[in-house]
Amino acid sequence: EKQMFIQDMFKSSYDAANNAMEKDQMGARSGTTAVVTMVDLFEKHLHVANVGDSRCIVVTKAGNIKALSSDHVPDKEEEKQRILSCGGLVMTSEQYDVLDDSIPSAEPVRVWSKEGKFPGCAFSRSIGDFNAKGLGVVADPDFMDIHLEAEYDTIVLGSDGIFDFMDDSEIAKIALNSTSPEEICNSLVGMSYNRWSENEGRTDDITVIVIKLRVSEDDNADNENRTTS
Repeated sequence: EKQMFIQDMFKSSYDAANNAMEKDQMGARSGTTAVVTMVDLFEKHLHVANVGDSRCIVVTKAGNIKALSSDHVPDKEEEKQRILSCGGLVMTSEQYDVLDDSIPSAEPVRVWSKEGKFPGCAFSRSIGDFNAKGLGVVADPDFMDIHLEAEYDTIVLGSDGIFDFMDDSEIAKIALNSTSPEEICNSLVGMSYNRWSENEGRTDDITVIVIKLRVSEDDNADNENRTTS
C-alpha cells in the first residue's frame, strides 16, 4: 500500500511537470528526461521513478554496479511497438533519408514523423516534447523499489551525458575513491565533459546527483548528498 502511494506521488509529480511544460511554448519542441529517487531510511527502501534515458545506479562497496532504472529508448521492443502503433517511425537519421530501416547505420535510433523529418527524439519517453506526444513519446514513468543493503555505498543519478562515454567500472572507482559526494560529482562531470569533447567535439547535457549512503546491519542509516551540473 505504501509503495503504491509513493508511485502515485511520483506519477502526480511527473504529470504536473508535463502539464507545466504544455503551457509553455518551449514545450512544443523542447523537453527533458527525468529520474528521481526517494530514500526511506526508516524502512531501508529506495524508490526510483524514471522517464527517458537518465539513469539511477547504486555502487556497492565491492565496486559493483546495480542498475535501478531502465533506459526508455526507441528501439526497445515495447517502446518501439507503442511508437509504431501511434504512427511514428523508428530509425536513424540516415535511414529516414531513404525511408529504409534495413540499411546499416551507426547513428542512434530516433523517433520520426511520417509527415517530415521531426522530432528526432533519441528517447521514447520525456516530459514536454509535445510535437512528439502524438507519435507515442509519453511522460509515464517506470518504477523500481529495492531494499537498502549494507553493501550499498553510493547512489548516482545522472543524465545520459554522464553515462554515454563512461563505463561502470570508472564510475564505481570514482565513487569509492572520492572523499565526498561533491568530489564524486565534480569528477564525473569533468571526465564526462572531456570524453564528449574528445569524441564528439561537443557536449551533451551533463547533470549528476550523488547520495553517499551509510547503511548498517542494525537498521541505522545516515546519508548526505550533493548535486552539480
